Amino acid sequence: EVEDNPKYFWAITIKSSSKHIGNIKIDPINYDDLKGEYGILIGDKNFWGMGFAEESSIAVLNFCFKTLKLKQIELGVMTENSRAISLYKKIGFTIKKSNSKNHYRMIINQIS
Repeated sequence: EVEDNPKYFWAITIKSSSKHIGNIKIDPINYDDLKGEYGILIGDKNFWGMGFAEESSIAVLNFCFKTLKLKQIELGVMTENSRAISLYKKIGFTIKKSNSKNHYRMIINQIS
């Protein structure tokens, strides 16, 4: 079965070596509401805290807002994941609500 909506999924690689260190996605996308769901994983802990998640996130969010013309991106994050929450807030996400005592929903409506 072919789906109507494309899925956007990218590898995060080191530019100088093409080493694959993680993935980033926007899926699913609701084109009626112009909203998408963001997800990222830097699987190689040796590359945590080096700015790769921030750089790739900004590039993907710019693509979402400027090329896809989405109005809002949302994500889910565990409340104890303070590093991720800090990154998301730095990029411009805000906490929308808490689905439970250990999970936040965060949103962003534009990238600065």
